[in-house]
Amino acid sequence: MAVVDAQKEKELDEQERMLSQQGPTVPPVKGPWSIHEDEQLSVLVQQFGPKRWSLIASKLPGRIGKQARRVAVSLAIATSPRARHPEAATLPRPAPPSLPARPDPTQPRRLR
Repeated sequence: MAVVDAQKEKELDEQERMLSQQGPTVPPVKGPWSIHEDEQLSVLVQQFGPKRWSLIASKLPGRIGKQARRVAVSLAIATSPRARHPEAATLPRPAPPSLPARPDPTQPRRLR
C-alpha cells in the first residue's frame, strides 16, 4: 500500500514539475469565480489534496495556484477535515468546547 502511495506521490510531483516548467498556456483570469469553478475546485481538492495548488490550478483554465488556494481557503474547502478525509463525512461532528462559567458580578473578585 505504501509503495503505491509513494509511486502516486512521485507521479504527482513529476506532473507538477512539468507544469511549472511549461508555464501557463492561458493567461490568468481576473475576477470572481463562477459556481462551476467552485464545484470543480472542491472536487480537485478532494482528488489531489489541499497542498497541490499548481496541479489543481492546471485543471482550471486561466487560474493559477495562488488563486485556487485563496478561494479554497475562503470557501473552507481546504481547511475542512471533511475535505482532507472524505470518510469523516459520515462521522458525527464533535460538540463545541464549553466556555468557562462567568464570574458572579455581585461577588468580590478573587486575586490569583
